[in-house]
Amino acid sequence: MIPTAMPRIAELTAPFLQRHPNAAVSILSRSSDEIRDQIDALELDAGITYLDSEPLGRVQSMPLYRETYCLVDRSAAEGAAEWSEAAQRPLCLLTPDMQNRRIVMRHLLAAGVEAEPRVESTSMLSILAHVASGDWAAILPQGLAEGCRCPMESTRGRCVARVIWSGSSPPPASRIPLWSKLCGKRRVR
Repeated sequence: MIPTAMPRIAELTAPFLQRHPNAAVSILSRSSDEIRDQIDALELDAGITYLDSEPLGRVQSMPLYRETYCLVDRSAAEGAAEWSEAAQRPLCLLTPDMQNRRIVMRHLLAAGVEAEPRVESTSMLSILAHVASGDWAAILPQGLAEGCRCPMESTRGRCVARVIWSGSSPPPASRIPLWSKLCGKRRVR
């Protein structure tokens, strides 16, 4: 799954594991490209990734939730932030191979600004640790930024995360345990 979806995965896995006490789940952080390639190679049964901007190949998909982005820093500022304001901060962002980074950069360019992050990482935990130190800022999905200055001032700052799988029809629940949660209950926001 994409790193930015990590805060939401328990909403899917916890109910499944409660219903199936002998089951186990492996949660792996991957780029969108890695998820797509590993599903195509039958190395993963399913993944959570973005769909809005890059081709996913032969996989099928279903929307899970819509992300809203937030500027997170230790400043005293309150209220919504402009994308141009975010570009002026010493940013920590995911690495360029991560689709979230490309999405954030597109939003910044659409606002007429460019930003060069001073810290790049494949780990959201590393980014949050830098922000917590007080000297850094990040543009994060709201699920990672609860209680912080949110959202960015623009409806452009949104994208859809989806569950994806290979094949033309939805897989049976026995093959993808999360499927019954996704189809049988309400979708995660």
